[in-house]
Amino acid sequence: MKLDNSIQSLDLVVVCNDERNDAWIELLLKQVSCLYMLKAGRCRKFVPDDPDGLSIPRDRLPKKVDAVLFHSSDMKLWCDIQIKATYTFEFNTPGAPQLKTGVIPIFRQTYPYFAVQSTDVDELIAFIAGERQAFPSMCIPPLDVLPAIVTLCQSYLEFVNHESSEIVTRPEWWLEGLGLLKHSQLEQSTYQGTLKRLDAEWENLNKLDISRSHLDRLIASLVIQQPKACEVASQAITYPNIVDAYNELKLVLSSNANAKALEDAVDDATSLPKRILAIRGSCVGVAAATAASLVLGIEREILEPENLETIGKPPRESVLILAESQVCGLPFLRLQNFAGAILVLSTESFSTLKRKYRVLRFGQGSHAAITVPPSLADLTSKLKILVPMEQENLKFFQKEMEALKSFYDQEVIPCLQKLEHPTDSLDSATEEIAVLIEQTRTNTPVACHTVVKVGDETLQIQQHLLNALSRLREQKNLEPTISYLQAIFQQWFKLVQSAAGENLKLAS
Repeated sequence: MKLDNSIQSLDLVVVCNDERNDAWIELLLKQVSCLYMLKAGRCRKFVPDDPDGLSIPRDRLPKKVDAVLFHSSDMKLWCDIQIKATYTFEFNTPGAPQLKTGVIPIFRQTYPYFAVQSTDVDELIAFIAGERQAFPSMCIPPLDVLPAIVTLCQSYLEFVNHESSEIVTRPEWWLEGLGLLKHSQLEQSTYQGTLKRLDAEWENLNKLDISRSHLDRLIASLVIQQPKACEVASQAITYPNIVDAYNELKLVLSSNANAKALEDAVDDATSLPKRILAIRGSCVGVAAATAASLVLGIEREILEPENLETIGKPPRESVLILAESQVCGLPFLRLQNFAGAILVLSTESFSTLKRKYRVLRFGQGSHAAITVPPSLADLTSKLKILVPMEQENLKFFQKEMEALKSFYDQEVIPCLQKLEHPTDSLDSATEEIAVLIEQTRTNTPVACHTVVKVGDETLQIQQHLLNALSRLREQKNLEPTISYLQAIFQQWFKLVQSAAGENLKLAS
């Protein structure tokens, strides 16, 4: 029920111990009748005409509310308050909460860029109020398998009248395009996992109860089911099967994907990359590389995630197609001297992606993004305008990353070694660690707010560090505490590397 034209009669609780709590309050304040904030042991109650809120004791919190939004690292606090909620939502720094029974994840980055928009909150409130049946957009996981199949269908329909059209009728071409073949063999576990993701994506999107019979028939035509394994099918896939499956997918995805012939797709061969790359693990990334390779007549290479140290070997004029989930590995690739252009597949604009991933800001014209599912027209046009990264820009980026490595080697490692073999006193070595921890918390907030598992504990990096510092000061069980601290800093180093240094002077 609405109290006026904009305010819903709803009670919500936000549980978060940092400034993200304030960001949520600002977005939700004039949307609901009563809003509660639980932050750092303090409780405040907000109503629409009181933006400052009223401090209340925790026992004054309601026993039942319409919804709770909690930060992943504050799950214990959420459990402790024992509030029953009709809906429970979870958010975290990267926007990728682990799935939990009875909890709806929010797939939006919340730190340092708070990516939740007012339109997201409008959908959230409508959903909680029962005015919207579909999950809010920010609660739907990123698509991968369905847009990958759409892209392959578009390639087939573009290529079907070509003299070499039998290529796109082979089941192995489709399985390769989905990243399911490795050394010409079907990866059984990957195949089964892909089917599960397909089911989940279809269930999330199919609110009109559209039949999936044609898509299922297409998937079934790719493999021969055996009692203990699956084999690649040998019979060619038929034109009606692909067209019918494509039409089903277009209805569900409500996309603007089209399968019309591409005019002048290869009108200027000099502007095309020499090789198109993708990394196995993303169906839509591999499918986009496969489609572009086929239509543009360019060599395609699928890289194995465990062998990325060889990525420096492709021609400099290569383009690497990445799903957004793979962008965090790009700093490592640049350190391997990969200077090729990057095309990101995402549901978000490139300007938003650049705010989220600093590594995409290096090199004018060397990075771009297209929406998922990608149309062949968009895909080919982007591939023709992307340029390799200039060596000067690549070296500049590598220099920053080397500074991070120097900081780790020259500041972090010696501090840890002093704990193991203190030259002065343990108290002095401990205080050096305290200064180092404060420095890393101040200068690398993204990494320090990230939830990781170290040993048996799953906490934010900064909480791990503070726990270890507290144990050091007690001077009990020093050996396991020092090992714990070493493991934390190793995790921290990997995370800061993936964030491309966070654009901070670590040694300042």
